[in-house]
Amino acid sequence: MESVEQKLHMTHEMKECPQHGPYMAFRIRNGDDTYTPWGRCPKCQTGEPAQQIKPQFVIDQQKLDQIQAARQQQRLFDADIPEKHKDSTFANFVVTEQAHLDAIQACYDLLDGHLKSLLLIGPTGVGKTHLACASIRAAVERDKTARWVKEKQLIGSLLEAMGERIGGDQAVLRNYASYDLLVIDEIGKKPMSDFEANALFDLIDERWGANKPTIYVGNVTGTDFKAHFTDPMRSRIGDKGAWRRLTGKDYRENAV
Repeated sequence: MESVEQKLHMTHEMKECPQHGPYMAFRIRNGDDTYTPWGRCPKCQTGEPAQQIKPQFVIDQQKLDQIQAARQQQRLFDADIPEKHKDSTFANFVVTEQAHLDAIQACYDLLDGHLKSLLLIGPTGVGKTHLACASIRAAVERDKTARWVKEKQLIGSLLEAMGERIGGDQAVLRNYASYDLLVIDEIGKKPMSDFEANALFDLIDERWGANKPTIYVGNVTGTDFKAHFTDPMRSRIGDKGAWRRLTGKDYRENAV
């Protein structure tokens, strides 16, 4: 027994209505082997309101990569890395002894979340700042925010902001506390007043409470560290913290 479609020589095909989406359309073959036009969308014929068709977005991987690269470049710029260390990475750090490998491993431990604080100490020119800035670059490559700042610059910005308006120092403190990674360089170069010590403690405490890693860099000894930082500071720095002493020849002497 022939079906209705066979009797009418009817064919069908899925069509797309711009208002209602896909529908099944039919057409009939005429006696002269021509066909009637495809049937209209049934929802259009009944006057049914148009549905909200979600636009389809095509992912342009190249464009996404360009956006990611631009974001990383901006974050590196915002990190305020000193000019001489703009290109410092772990890969181009010259390793000459085990202490260097230990320091690099500690930097990775901090980036991976195993440490909250890292103290890089040692004499001038042995690569402390190089490794700290390499850590910043690695953090940015992991889509994190980071900042390098000298201790005296940090304290100075807090004092300046406080002098400009009431609560200005707190705004600066919150800014430094917000970075995913903060590097404080040249610690312990000058004594701090009580206000300066309190301001630095507030920053250390804020970052410690938020589980945000901080790298402290300086030409200090263990005795200097104990004298420069108060007991509450040392307590927080020591919580999931580590210190690595770098030794070796002065890089700057080698460059002459």
